[in-house]
Amino acid sequence: MIDSIVFFIGTTTFYLAHWIISVLLVKYGSYEQAGLFSLAMSIGNVFFGVIAYGMRQYQVSDIKNNYTDNEYVLSRKITSVLGFITLIVYLLFMRYPNNTVYVIVGYFVFKAIEAYVDVYNGISQKNGQMWVSGVSMLIRGLSILAVFFIVYSGKKDLITLIFLMCLCEFICALLFDYRMAKSKSNFYFKFTSKELKKTYYLLLGTFSLMIYSFTASGFTAIPKIVLERSAGTQMLGYFSSISSPTAVFSLLVSAITLPLLPKVSHAFQKNQRNILLKYLICAQIATFLFGGLAIIFCSAFGQQVLELLFNEELLIYFNAIYLIVISVILIGLSTIINAFFISFRKLKQLLAFSVSACVLVLILCLVLIPKYSIYGAAYAMIIASGIQFIAETVYILKIILSLKKTENEDEKTDSPCAVVTGCTGSVGVSLINKLVDEGYTVYAVLNPASARNSNVPENEKVKKIFCGIDEYQKLPNLIDEKCSMFFHLAWAGTFGEGRNDVALQQKNIEYSLDAVKAAKALGCEVFVGVGSQAEYGRVNVKLTDSTPANPENEYGKAKLIASQRTKELCNELGIRHEWTRLLSVYGPFDHEKSLVYSAISQLKSGICPEYTPAEQIWDLLYCSDAANAIYLVAKEGKPNETYVIGSGEEKPLKEYIETIHRVVNPDIEPLFGKREYGDNQVMYLCADIKKLENDTSYKQEIPFEEGIKRMAKEIK
Repeated sequence: MIDSIVFFIGTTTFYLAHWIISVLLVKYGSYEQAGLFSLAMSIGNVFFGVIAYGMRQYQVSDIKNNYTDNEYVLSRKITSVLGFITLIVYLLFMRYPNNTVYVIVGYFVFKAIEAYVDVYNGISQKNGQMWVSGVSMLIRGLSILAVFFIVYSGKKDLITLIFLMCLCEFICALLFDYRMAKSKSNFYFKFTSKELKKTYYLLLGTFSLMIYSFTASGFTAIPKIVLERSAGTQMLGYFSSISSPTAVFSLLVSAITLPLLPKVSHAFQKNQRNILLKYLICAQIATFLFGGLAIIFCSAFGQQVLELLFNEELLIYFNAIYLIVISVILIGLSTIINAFFISFRKLKQLLAFSVSACVLVLILCLVLIPKYSIYGAAYAMIIASGIQFIAETVYILKIILSLKKTENEDEKTDSPCAVVTGCTGSVGVSLINKLVDEGYTVYAVLNPASARNSNVPENEKVKKIFCGIDEYQKLPNLIDEKCSMFFHLAWAGTFGEGRNDVALQQKNIEYSLDAVKAAKALGCEVFVGVGSQAEYGRVNVKLTDSTPANPENEYGKAKLIASQRTKELCNELGIRHEWTRLLSVYGPFDHEKSLVYSAISQLKSGICPEYTPAEQIWDLLYCSDAANAIYLVAKEGKPNETYVIGSGEEKPLKEYIETIHRVVNPDIEPLFGKREYGDNQVMYLCADIKKLENDTSYKQEIPFEEGIKRMAKEIK
């Protein structure tokens, strides 16, 4: 609520600043200067549609994070170039006088900076900071007003005014909007080829939205452009001065629409028909009420206000203000409906309605403006916007009413839901498959920068959520289901030097606590953390939950601390806590440098792997068995327990390797003793799984030889 109030205050200030400047241009300058500024604003708003690409509404309603913040920022760089090119083409075609061109280009630069502010504010809004947009517009609105009073009122130079407006906009964007977005996101200015490709698909997929944004601005700009061409800049100044108070109404509609988008997206994904109808009806009623108040105000005080702000010569066109208010009400109603099109991702259909409305208003303007002047522009807007509103309303209502109503719309799904982080490896993928087989809808939380995200199975019950490990506080906003289980597998720095990076491993502990908080916010009943044998250090006995833990690296220490602190937090928040410690798991999607994966890969290529003496006593478990164990711990495990997960069988590593050779390529004999043991080599690593078997219904299903056969089929 506070966010919406701040956003409304900021938006009001920003657009009122433009209106006040339009009014004062008449007072300090002339109707011609006011008309020129209005023309520049109209054209700038049209080409702002190309730069902004309609992306803000798509960005904040991208609740599944299909695209990263970095890709949204990159898209803005590309659209800025496109916007500039299209403006140049337009100016060459229209052949305005030089002074007019300078004002239009200057205002275009102002809008281009605003487009960058827009994408940064979109990042802030997705992180629950919609107030940032309001504060930004408040600062920018007050700054351009100050520039007007300091510069224009004395020099009366419109070009200098717009240049300084651009400067104020740039400084605010750099010092406030960019920094606020950067504090909540890890976007940067170097882009990978993969990100460029995804951005291409983002722009391609939202091309219809860009054309819509372009035509939506064009709808209100067309009457002004035709009026200026037909009756001159001074008549446009009259029209702009009369219609300028309606800008307040337009910003009220924006204040309703932008916060509504994520809510509509959530409700649509949950088939919440009644809630969608409530949003639609309430927003439309609010628009009607604001419109009614505007007409009452115009009737009671309109003439006095116009006479006070302008002069008597404008009053001969006073009655046009009623027509303009009606047209603005209809445009506002269509804007509300268009938010539903965007949330429903009906972009092509939205484009068809918008283009049709633009064509219709152009035809009507060409017919009515030469005959009725200012009134003709208002008539054209009323007729075109009225037809558009009726047609769009019928279409959206048809979609909403066709949704299958859920029995209880406060419940998020008909099937149970689970969240899995760190799910691109062999255990994570197997756990997803296990949960799907058990009837769960799975929210797979993926690192946006990971090259392994394609490992996650494509399934209608698997919902991919792109969210970095340092951003888990966002998960309650990204997942629109009440979940019952939370499996935390994600961990940074699991290989190489990262295992002894103190700072990185300490951060992992905080990330684990963030995961617990997200689990609580999502309504989860159980939190399962996946730990490691590294928590024990080197021991010579089978591992149980009571085996003394003496980790020898920072990775093991952090895992051990995370197990303790997540348990404390879960108990505080009322969530059942389970902790598992995996030993050696193998399977498809395993790390390419793991012993089993690299051995199979080399053998399939005809290469003879080189091994250490392989005298270790080991315990290897296939990934689907490990996933089943983790699932059963969540389902049947006792609260606040730790379960060691392995096969329970101990064999010399040499036997495992010989089995791999026999199954994959029996013609190649293993070469033992060709490599030395690593530092601090663990020589005994086996699990005692009696507690796991006693507390749950777990039984190992995949013998080692069968697991190797399955894995060999998957490795190319």
